[in-house]
Amino acid sequence: MRTRGLAAAAALVLLVTVLPVTQIPPSGPIEGRPTATPTDPSALPTDAPLRALDCSAPVALPAKIDRILGLSLSPDGLAMAAGRNLDPNSFSRTLNRRPADPALQHIQLVDLRTLTVIDDIGSGVRPLWSGSGRYLSYHLPQGGGLQGATDLVVFDISLRREIARLRTTDIVNAGAAWDGDALVYLDGADVHRWEPTGDRIMSTILAAYLPPEGLPVISADGRAFANAIGLDGTAPVNAFVIEAATGRATTLSGVRSLEWSRTGHRLLVRYDDRRELIDEDGTVHRADAPFESTVVLWSPDGRQPLFHDPPTAGAPYPATRTLTDFNGRPTGITVPTAVSGSFDRDSRRFIGRWFDGYFPPELRVYTCMPA
Repeated sequence: MRTRGLAAAAALVLLVTVLPVTQIPPSGPIEGRPTATPTDPSALPTDAPLRALDCSAPVALPAKIDRILGLSLSPDGLAMAAGRNLDPNSFSRTLNRRPADPALQHIQLVDLRTLTVIDDIGSGVRPLWSGSGRYLSYHLPQGGGLQGATDLVVFDISLRREIARLRTTDIVNAGAAWDGDALVYLDGADVHRWEPTGDRIMSTILAAYLPPEGLPVISADGRAFANAIGLDGTAPVNAFVIEAATGRATTLSGVRSLEWSRTGHRLLVRYDDRRELIDEDGTVHRADAPFESTVVLWSPDGRQPLFHDPPTAGAPYPATRTLTDFNGRPTGITVPTAVSGSFDRDSRRFIGRWFDGYFPPELRVYTCMPA
């Protein structure tokens, strides 16, 4: 697992606890597609209809909030945790040989009503809100070059202080998510569940499902991991879907892309000739659509995947793009092209990280109007 952490760290550039740890023996593997509920493989999703929206009107911020590393919306939609690099030379277009300074990578809270920074929590990256919004988790950043283990911090928003620090041995730790107010995280092959009452290992994933070239990513609700082996978008690969509570795995073959839904643990799987949505109960929905390396967004409820139309060769780079749904039909939803973000819970705004490759990435907010 150490090899996996070091290899992934080079590509990513991203609590010692005194409580007792208990071990649950891992379950054996299961093979094949998830089949908890018998389904017609061509079944269509029964999600609510999507509303046509034009989310291209920018909202003026009182002051620029730039050098954004990552963003996380609070459950109530009133605040955002922003990871920022406060080094004024970060994202400079001039050659910068200095490693990133961990002390200058901070977590800041943004009030989405005033669109201003209201608090600086201190050093941290990859902020995540708990289900109730009471807690915020984040990793303590490391310096440049070969990095050591990183701490995973739990911060109590109401108390405005750190309440737990979990020491992890694997520096990648892309696997961390909140299941309500319980933090589920991967450390090596062990799946931990932290709660205010303690931290325990609830399963151990077999090494066969975590080879060195894999990078497991946990679902938004902390219930499952997806690990595509050697996925780079150029060819089909094998992948594993792993239950966090048991360590049991399902094998998927010929995968071109995996995406977790923004809520729950619905999984979008793209193959050369089709797309599939796998619901939490195992129901499989299928759409016959050839694979295209396009960005995936999720609908305001976090359940339906939305796709950018691929750019036309030789055409000017568009300022906005209209999205299509799971079945390839136009949605009438238009978003800015250079913004990686999400809709707020009531579809009034599209909020994200704008980055054009030339200037430091910054927070952008757009008003969504019925189209």
